[in-house]
Amino acid sequence: MKMNDNIQELLGKKPYLEPYFYGQPYPETLCLENAKNGQKIICKQKKNDIIRLSSIYNPQLEAERIIPADVNLWQAGQIVILLGLGNPYLFSNIEKVLQPNQICIAIDAQFEMGKFLCSNFEEPMQFLKRPGCHMFCGPEMEEGLVTYLESLPGEKLRGVKLLSHKPSINLEPEYYHYIEDLIQNAFRSRISDLLTRFEFEKLWIKNIIANSAFFPENKNRSALPVNLLYYKGILNGIPALLVSAGPSLRRSLPVIKKLASKCFILACDTSVKVLKAGNVPFHGVITLDAQKHSIFHFQGVDLSESILFADIVSNPGLIEDLNPGKIIFSTTARFTGTYDGRVLRECTPGTEYIEEFHGILGSLQSGGSVATSGFDLLRFLGAGEIFLIGQDLAYTGREIHSTGTHHNEKWLGLLNRTETLEGINEKIIRKRETYQVPSLHEESVLTDFVLDLYRSWFEQSIPDCGIRTWNLSSDGAFLKGAVRPENLDAWIDALPEIDHPEKLFQDASSPQKHHSQKNLNFYSDLKHTLMKNDSEFSSFMEKYPFTETLMRKMEVYLLRNQEKLEKEKSREIHGKYFRKILKELERGLRPYIKQTS
Repeated sequence: MKMNDNIQELLGKKPYLEPYFYGQPYPETLCLENAKNGQKIICKQKKNDIIRLSSIYNPQLEAERIIPADVNLWQAGQIVILLGLGNPYLFSNIEKVLQPNQICIAIDAQFEMGKFLCSNFEEPMQFLKRPGCHMFCGPEMEEGLVTYLESLPGEKLRGVKLLSHKPSINLEPEYYHYIEDLIQNAFRSRISDLLTRFEFEKLWIKNIIANSAFFPENKNRSALPVNLLYYKGILNGIPALLVSAGPSLRRSLPVIKKLASKCFILACDTSVKVLKAGNVPFHGVITLDAQKHSIFHFQGVDLSESILFADIVSNPGLIEDLNPGKIIFSTTARFTGTYDGRVLRECTPGTEYIEEFHGILGSLQSGGSVATSGFDLLRFLGAGEIFLIGQDLAYTGREIHSTGTHHNEKWLGLLNRTETLEGINEKIIRKRETYQVPSLHEESVLTDFVLDLYRSWFEQSIPDCGIRTWNLSSDGAFLKGAVRPENLDAWIDALPEIDHPEKLFQDASSPQKHHSQKNLNFYSDLKHTLMKNDSEFSSFMEKYPFTETLMRKMEVYLLRNQEKLEKEKSREIHGKYFRKILKELERGLRPYIKQTS
């Protein structure tokens, strides 16, 4: 087979590699020399110096020594990361020791290294042909690296094995430190996402089935006025304000009042009480929480004139109790690209159940908080500009939330002679791993890993969404990409008046329950299945595929312990766990199915 045929075959499976073979020529700063044993070594030309990136005596032996002594203990679920590719013989040596289907990611700081390796050596080409083996070189390929890391299923991860080629790393140590942090954060995020799913997937599925009663029958699967998709781009360039519950929110209430007639105001659920207490108007509220206690964010708040943008997993009891003026449902989804160029939509489990009968809901991407979902909602609705207020993303004044939120009110009941509000805030902050980041006022402000993760999400999403974003918060962390007006009052005065933007959502209505035959059928099948033997549960999962998600936690356990458990024992554990999960689902749905039948 010709070299070009080899390349085309490889690119057919991994199209992201194309820049290494085609495109603009790279600066010729790399060259080849012969080592003492006759093998080729890569050299880097730097000013008047030539830096040899591997042993001048035996580069093959050097590559062998990088492989750790405990390689025989490696497990297939561990991701192998190779940092620094200046020795091309690393590829063949690592390939020999990888487990079947084990993932290995090779990374270098220089984009030209990838082109040079693919042009001059067979070893990296053979490595890349292997399923699960990938190469990302330089900042130019960083986006592809992040996309790939985000696409990895958390349930199959068993840790990371990091191998470093020191001569390559010494060329640009800061870049490799940055990449290490990026990889660790990506894996922490995937594991955190997996643990969240373990904890909440049962609740999400129960709430989705119960909330489907709020949808009228939809024979043609078109977008309904209760679906977010119905309103895609509805703002049509109207500016919008996102109000979050950061510690500085109270100081920004006068600014929000001035903006009330100049934009569409969307409040995060945690900020609603603060706005109501300050007599500040808002048009819509966004809520995501599936748990019952989310009602506390709304106690004493009248939403009869407001639009509630609710995730389909929101607690159905909350929606009934609040009885908002209008209700619009959406779902949360992750869109990830694969190495072969496909885009995957990963929705909340159970979404397919509701979309089968009521059409596509409309998907929002979340960065982990209500505020990140709110930002993506305004993008989805077609806001011309987005203003942020209360988006501190930091412990401004060593406070957790704005005064007046539910969290703050809860702590007021704990106060006594020795326990102060400041003391409660301080105890919580001291339990977290905090550090300083630049603030809005040329100083620094305290934050932690989670808040900083949200900040990173905004800093990446603001330029990606293409919508001019203004940070009008009175304090908090500096947000790269969000503009700050020089004279806030003059800037607000210059904004044009907007005539009741909430009228754009007039097709939406208040929550109304509809007779749901599909829910009755599901509930009947569920009860009937519970009377069967454990071995017969598979037919229920085949009829309702989304219920397989309920077994995710058990399947991960069985996968990680497959060497210790016999097949018969695994089947027994699997059946008992599924019965337990279905019983919990039946009990959770019982009050809602009766109401809709």
